[in-house]
Amino acid sequence: PMGVSRGELVEAWARSGIDTVTASSSGAGLRRRHLVMRLHADGLVTSGPVRGGEHLIVDARPLPGAPGVAKGEPGHEEALAVLAARYAWGHGPIGEADLARWTGLTVTEARRAMDGAREAGESRGFPLAEFDGALARADLADLVEENRAEAEAMFALPSFDELHVGYKDRSCLTDEAVEALICPAKNGMFRPIIVEGGRVVAVRAPGHQVVMAAGCQSLQQLARCAFIEWEKWLSETQR
Repeated sequence: PMGVSRGELVEAWARSGIDTVTASSSGAGLRRRHLVMRLHADGLVTSGPVRGGEHLIVDARPLPGAPGVAKGEPGHEEALAVLAARYAWGHGPIGEADLARWTGLTVTEARRAMDGAREAGESRGFPLAEFDGALARADLADLVEENRAEAEAMFALPSFDELHVGYKDRSCLTDEAVEALICPAKNGMFRPIIVEGGRVVAVRAPGHQVVMAAGCQSLQQLARCAFIEWEKWLSETQR
């Protein structure tokens, strides 16, 4: 099978007599989330194909292993370098702090990984280059020019989108005042955002309220329309 949704997994647990509901109604989903998290952490399941806008959960046990790359094993340093290279290719320009935050590595480990990233990328067909001390795919400048109009357009992004949460330093995207709109409680629960010209200009608060960044009020109607179009697209993909 290609995998199951979380709902289907919970139903299967219920049929097997596995209780996934806590005694407290306020924490009704807590136990099931911890069970799913533990299965991922133990390497028994992983995220698979998308169905209806949701990543299915698949059995990880039949997947190819990665022998010899655990910490202390001969291939560990090379594996870290490959990880850094792939992250730089998909998210660059990035620095060691970005890599450490994204992977959970220590800054020291991230620094070593970055040192070997260019060689690892080159040998695997995705060459990297430095841009103001940060690492990215070598053709980044060409990509920017080819896609500038699209990149500078207005578009809506969901909570936890990589453009926002994928970096430690987000100053190129937003500032402290807008960060306070995105996550007012400072509890890691981010709100959907609108980006225009490469900057966050609006946030969707609870109740579908659109909150504009300072100086961006003239874009309010466009921001509302962008959120509506995003919600329509999301609804269609979840059918």
